[in-house]
Amino acid sequence: MHAKSNSPLPRRAHHHVGPATKVVFGVVGGFGAAQDHLPTVPPGFADDLQHRAASHQVGIEPQDPGGTAGQAAVQVAARGKGGVEHVHPEAGPHLHRTLQAIRATGAKAGVSLNPGTPAEAIDPVIDLIDLVLVMSVNPGFGGQSFIETALPKIEKLREKIDATGRDIILEVDGGVNAKNAARVVAAGATALVAGTAVYGGDPSAYAENIKRLRAAA
Repeated sequence: MHAKSNSPLPRRAHHHVGPATKVVFGVVGGFGAAQDHLPTVPPGFADDLQHRAASHQVGIEPQDPGGTAGQAAVQVAARGKGGVEHVHPEAGPHLHRTLQAIRATGAKAGVSLNPGTPAEAIDPVIDLIDLVLVMSVNPGFGGQSFIETALPKIEKLREKIDATGRDIILEVDGGVNAKNAARVVAAGATALVAGTAVYGGDPSAYAENIKRLRAAA
């Protein structure tokens, strides 16, 4: 588990399901007034990530129609060490090009799907991705309830991933907790992201919260 930080960057616990279960540090770019915006990469952003954990994820969410978010993803990938950069299809006009550019830096590339974005959005780029992130809430703020329609989307994505024969991570973020984790995994998820379920209480309870989530999955 990463050390507590005074940084305003939002935190998530990433629970990778399976024998290699681990928790890594994740950062999500802002969407909406409730979260920090990342229209460009702030100075020291990638360096800050490197000090926080051996592996990390950076998500660039929809922010403007000009593709600035995609450019930011490539900047972070080029300056970071390892990790996964995942981009929403709505973040810019050239998803395929953005994924190519991320992979060219040596980083892994992923696609994030909002609740209203269909599973089919990954079809044209599935050969370029190492991760699919299913948002089971609308990004913007923590504490939201899990959107149940995410489950059939996860099942559909599981079929698409299995058909490739590749080891693509299927991650789910939003409203995941000990009560629904088993259903999310049963639908096909291989990684769970938890925010409120882990950090919603006193810091002394973080370890127990993670233990409960792992046991449920």
